[in-house]
Amino acid sequence: MKRTAKAQAPLVISIPLIAKPTKASPFDIWALGITIVIGGQYFSWNAGLVAGVRSNAAALVFMGSGYICLMLSMSEMTSTLPFAGGAYGLSRCCLGYFSGFVIGCCEALQYIAYVSTSTISFGQMLQQMIPSISNDLLPLVWFIVYFVAVGILIVGGRTFWLVNRFLAVLSTAIVLFYCIGCLPNVDFNRYASTSTMMVGGFSLFFKTMPLAAWFFVGIEALNTLCNMVEDPKIVIPKGQVSCILTLFATGIFVFFVAVSSSPGAANLPTVITVFNPGFVTMLGISYDFATIFSIPATFATIFGFILAYANILTALAHSKLLPAWIGRTHPRFHTHPYALIFGSAIGYLMCYLVTYVPILGAEMFNICMFFGFSSYLAQCVGYLYLKHNFSHLPRNFASPLGRFGAYYASVVWVVNWISVSY
Repeated sequence: MKRTAKAQAPLVISIPLIAKPTKASPFDIWALGITIVIGGQYFSWNAGLVAGVRSNAAALVFMGSGYICLMLSMSEMTSTLPFAGGAYGLSRCCLGYFSGFVIGCCEALQYIAYVSTSTISFGQMLQQMIPSISNDLLPLVWFIVYFVAVGILIVGGRTFWLVNRFLAVLSTAIVLFYCIGCLPNVDFNRYASTSTMMVGGFSLFFKTMPLAAWFFVGIEALNTLCNMVEDPKIVIPKGQVSCILTLFATGIFVFFVAVSSSPGAANLPTVITVFNPGFVTMLGISYDFATIFSIPATFATIFGFILAYANILTALAHSKLLPAWIGRTHPRFHTHPYALIFGSAIGYLMCYLVTYVPILGAEMFNICMFFGFSSYLAQCVGYLYLKHNFSHLPRNFASPLGRFGAYYASVVWVVNWISVSY
């Protein structure tokens, strides 16, 4: 039986514009994806090396392929029906009002918590670079980081996009400088010895597997820009697909160089800044000073994720699922300062909790990714729903993997969801 226009009515999601649409190119979208994600390739992923080089490499490929499949599916959805609020808008349409609210909260909390952990890492890097910064001064460092990032985002417009481009290009250039500069000193057989290839068997591999998400987490946040840019059906898919492919390539490059260089794969899990040993060898600078190369990407990650959770909070507020004042627009800049400040205030409090409640700090990554994998799975379900019920709608981009890509990504998220849960 032929579907009628009336049957398709639930797909219309009445959500006010999250921000005044601006003219952005696919390069701008690519740059924002790099800004959000690439900091995760500088730090924290290396903790997974406790399970061995082979295990971590397998986790990287498994996780990376899952993200590629997810981005292809999300890009097709965006080119068909760009939803305000990213995963929230899609889930509200496909899974129902309450489910959409839960998924929206999961994604917002994931990003808020991720910003908190990145802000704490930023403070630790500054301490490593400037030992005179005491623990008592860290709350001030956190406040300054949030203040600067939120201030730029409130101004928005041309200032935002210029800062975004600068952070993306600089962060990517440092990654390439590290990888290419370290190549003359790479010795895989020496630094990734047989004894560190597989450690702890399948049990430890399964436990550490989600840490590979650091290479890619946040790329999905580009879908929250649908109401911020003109022509999202065209611009976002192009930028998103090129960005995930870039990140997969840089992730493989960074992993290979890092485990094949001093101090060796066995000593990397406890290193705060993965690139430091390489820059010390390459440039002959002190270990502490080498930390300066990791500062831009870490701030970029904080900057990008703050925008993402503010967009989601604004969409929830416009749907009357959060207080309306959270979604108010700045009269001059046409941005959403209340959403930015509200989410950042929660994140700032989380910095205290993570720092002074050790058990929470130890579990923060698992908490982040529990919410993240839940929202990823919901988006795969949403893609399959749209593919099945609305395949006749025109689209500017079609995932070359189709339903298979969504099914495969779903398996990746379920497996990793189980890992972080247990």
